[in-house]
Amino acid sequence: MNGSTLPSPFADFIVGVNYMPREHGYQMWSDWSEAHIKLWHAFQPLPDVVSLEVVAKSDKLLEIARLSTQ
Repeated sequence: MNGSTLPSPFADFIVGVNYMPREHGYQMWSDWSEAHIKLWHAFQPLPDVVSLEVVAKSDKLLEIARLSTQ
């Protein structure tokens, strides 16, 4: 790296998703519902498989959210 450039602050940026069931929100730990937690299976049906269909829906959700802030 020379003196005129700096590394991108996003070079190692990791994006993640937090899942909170609508019926419970942040109370999911005290108002536990195993059935709602199992919805993650739609996203990751197997330990090493992620559903591309659900990822596409997530991409659409993010696009809608981005457009709503403009």
